Amino acid sequence: MSIDGLCNYVGLLPDGQGGQLARFSGGCTISNTQKWLMAQGYQLVGYGAIMSQTVAGALATSLHGEFTNHSFGDNLVGARAVLADGSIRDVVGDEVHAWVGSMGELGVMVEVTMRVWPTIRVLCETRRGSQAEAMQALSRSDYTMLVVDTIIGADTGDGPFAIRTCLETASPRTGEPIHTTNMPDGTASLVYETYGLSMLRLASTLPTVRGPMVGGFLLAPAHAPHEENALDAWMNSAKGTYNVYPHSELAVPMEHCNEFLTRMAAEANRLGVSYIIAIKIVAPSQAWRTWAVHRSCSINLDFYAFGLGDSVTKDLEFRAFCETMAVHEYGGGLHLGKMWVHADRQSLLLNAPRAGDFETLRLTLDPTGKLQNEHTRSTHGDGECTIPPLPVELDVRSNLWRGFVWLGVAVSLILSFTACGTYAWAYRQRAMEPSLVPARKTDGLPLLGLNQ
Repeated sequence: MSIDGLCNYVGLLPDGQGGQLARFSGGCTISNTQKWLMAQGYQLVGYGAIMSQTVAGALATSLHGEFTNHSFGDNLVGARAVLADGSIRDVVGDEVHAWVGSMGELGVMVEVTMRVWPTIRVLCETRRGSQAEAMQALSRSDYTMLVVDTIIGADTGDGPFAIRTCLETASPRTGEPIHTTNMPDGTASLVYETYGLSMLRLASTLPTVRGPMVGGFLLAPAHAPHEENALDAWMNSAKGTYNVYPHSELAVPMEHCNEFLTRMAAEANRLGVSYIIAIKIVAPSQAWRTWAVHRSCSINLDFYAFGLGDSVTKDLEFRAFCETMAVHEYGGGLHLGKMWVHADRQSLLLNAPRAGDFETLRLTLDPTGKLQNEHTRSTHGDGECTIPPLPVELDVRSNLWRGFVWLGVAVSLILSFTACGTYAWAYRQRAMEPSLVPARKTDGLPLLGLNQ
């Protein structure tokens, strides 16, 4: 259901505790909401990478970003929603936490009230380092924003972890109005995802591409500390160019993060697959179906090594391994808004403390299941999802696509070299022919082509 046309900014109001709240329609996008707020010296905190996503959709799908002490949904303090029977419900108090991560199963949020902050100034740097250095950064609680990128299953050379850290700084520009004209509109991402990533898929099996070249392309280079506003800090993030393949995301308590990454890398090497990994901090969430009961590291998996013949089969095996390890061994959870392999209640919500309360509320608000589909039913035990997370025939299509493109490249090269060779031969032949008009000299000087 699209509610893109439902966007109206009601205004700012005090929260009674010295802070500010903002009220606006659920159909407003993150990008447009940030523009409206920043022009008045305020901003959202905890937003994620998809700036074109509606605020209602972002809340319902457990959006989170690089802010280490805030998840986006924690800022929701109230909402107005349309229920399955068409009635209007004002969501207040403890029930607010049920609507965060609800996946649209409770109703459609048409208006939200969220906590906002004065525009934040941060001091950011990116450095390349080892896994131990990455873990040291992830274990700190004083960073305002943090993301760590790496690649497993491929040699990325020295400094395999790109560590992007930002600290809030006491700047006189904190809280200043910002008129943003360069907010992403999705066009560049569309071109990148349809063309740039296709080229990466095409070349992903070449050894030189799977190694340090990929590390240089997909991992951010180091840069010295510099001050910027928090929105620019996000836009300049180290997580730049991944999302090569439909991704899944897991959260494990921080004390298990290092061991989890080590075991992931070992399994990727065993299967011979490669992934771009983005690691962020997820603050403990009050959402009833939270995937992060404790302070956790979230790990985003993006597969890019195609052309193995059984790429999809190996990818699904690897994801299943990671999901089982995260949920059953380390007490973590899976992001319901992203891809997963084990589509059953035990794997998805085993560690969510109030999943039962959510079910009670869902059945109260939508007793006939009008808002359900096969995907959502799989998250609460009404049956497993039979839609495969990735079709196995994708391997066949991928290999056929790659084969025809390489064939096209080969034919183009052959025709180009043939044409060049033919031209060079014709040029040499003409150069060897005797001139029909002998060269003349005037006063001992060569004729310059002018008849006297």
